[in-house]
Amino acid sequence: MQRRFSSEFKLESALLVLEHNYSIAEAARVMNVSKSAMGKWVNQLRDERQGLSPKATPITPEQLEIRELKKKCNALK
Repeated sequence: MQRRFSSEFKLESALLVLEHNYSIAEAARVMNVSKSAMGKWVNQLRDERQGLSPKATPITPEQLEIRELKKKCNALK
């Protein structure tokens, strides 16, 4: 059975690599997830921070709300 992880868990995990200088392997071990999952979350967060379109849903609900509000603002201009 495949485990499911919350957006908050994915974000916290990815931040270990991007902001706390853990390697992907170290962060995966600490968070008890696979290295491939950790790498995917890190790449997704890195891409989102660079303004690239995510391949999956945004990491947090707040990011999704911000995107929707920006779309509405641009439509009003």
